[in-house]
Amino acid sequence: MNNLSPLRQQSPATKIMASYSMRFALMVSLTFIAATFLAGALSFVLMSQELKSRLVSDARQIAESLAVNYKTNGLPELKIEIATDVSSTHDYSNLYVFMDQNGKSVIGSVTLETPFTGPKLLTAGIDFAVGDDVEDLSGEKFQGYGIRVSDGWIIAARNMAWIADSREVLLQSVSWGLGLALLLSIGLAFYLARKNEERIDRLSRVLAGAAQGDLSLRYADSHPSNDDVARVAAQVNKMLSQLSQSMESLRQVSTDVAHDLRAPLTRLRTRIEPHYLKPELPEDTRADLQKAIADMDGIVSAFDAVLRLAQIESGGVKVNKKPVDLGQLAYSMHEMLEPVANEMGDELQLVISTAPLIFQGDREMLSQAIVNLIENAFRHCPTGAQITLASGRDDAGIFVQVCDDGPGIPDAEHEKVLRRFYRLEKSRASMGSGLGLSLVSAIMRAHNGTIALHDNAPGLCVTLCFPQLETDDKS
Repeated sequence: MNNLSPLRQQSPATKIMASYSMRFALMVSLTFIAATFLAGALSFVLMSQELKSRLVSDARQIAESLAVNYKTNGLPELKIEIATDVSSTHDYSNLYVFMDQNGKSVIGSVTLETPFTGPKLLTAGIDFAVGDDVEDLSGEKFQGYGIRVSDGWIIAARNMAWIADSREVLLQSVSWGLGLALLLSIGLAFYLARKNEERIDRLSRVLAGAAQGDLSLRYADSHPSNDDVARVAAQVNKMLSQLSQSMESLRQVSTDVAHDLRAPLTRLRTRIEPHYLKPELPEDTRADLQKAIADMDGIVSAFDAVLRLAQIESGGVKVNKKPVDLGQLAYSMHEMLEPVANEMGDELQLVISTAPLIFQGDREMLSQAIVNLIENAFRHCPTGAQITLASGRDDAGIFVQVCDDGPGIPDAEHEKVLRRFYRLEKSRASMGSGLGLSLVSAIMRAHNGTIALHDNAPGLCVTLCFPQLETDDKS
């Protein structure tokens, strides 16, 4: 029965991460993260350069201060000042050195290898010796500054360890601050995106309901706002109100026309029929009257369909929902119409599930829907057609299906044939009003079901899909 399984579009589970709102929130969050890290890295580099520049300035100021003392008080006072500074600096945060004309260290915190002027980066253990009592100083960096004087060189240096400490404090504080900011921004972005996605889902459900013919639906926000979604929703509500009024006016006009013309046609048929039955009537005249009566019957039948369709769509007909076994209903329709099929030279097959297919629906309306589908197959298939009436259950719910091996309907016309009075070009010469499938579609909407058309290769399959929520397993 694979060829009878209904082709229907499965409802995809909501994939939040695949939605535009969530992707937009993720993109904004990633952009913010990248910009934040870039800003943090740039701040770190700039601050490091600023600290280094300040360290160079401090070393220069110390060296210049010693040089001023040298110029004012001479070399002995300079040595005394350096000795005093060295004795008061036990943590090696600052270095003070005086080197003579031969480039030898005369007095100071350490012994430098070579003198220099201007700024220079010094490394303990490479540029100057480290005593046994300060082994842990090896490898540390010092920012030095040298000044040339007449008796040699005055050199001062500052330990750069505090810059590393400052960097570590900066990294920790920035990391914690940016981490919390990132978490808050991502959380807020996803929260707003989720709320926005929920609003879009509600708006989509309204539009989907309107596409199914329910123009009474409107979008409403629990917390009204004036953002883009709210403005679009307001326009949608306005459009649906106008469309509802237009459809109601059109429905009322078609109903009034059908009602007003049905009665005169019925009276006209009543007046013509006695003349048609007169035995002395010429055969050619009798044939013309027979065709006229058949045409009037077709018009009256179309008017009845219009009235019935208008009543169903407007809610004027109450859907009397009771448990209906769709398998048994299909069996009854087959039993009723099989003789008609045989008389026309067609074959009407039945394929039904042995398990009960209970659905809460209006038996009369559902019977009319199945009869309309089978009559359509009779009308549009050539003599000798193979028509199959099937019913069953799948993951989406219960289905009733009518398939034939006739000329079929092009895929591009599947949606159009569900409209009122729409007929294929090749079907205009045959009997019918173009209301059969639109009436079936209206009946399915009244039962929260759907109608699907697909190619039977050759022929057409029409599937009535009843949602699982409407089923009842109790017989």
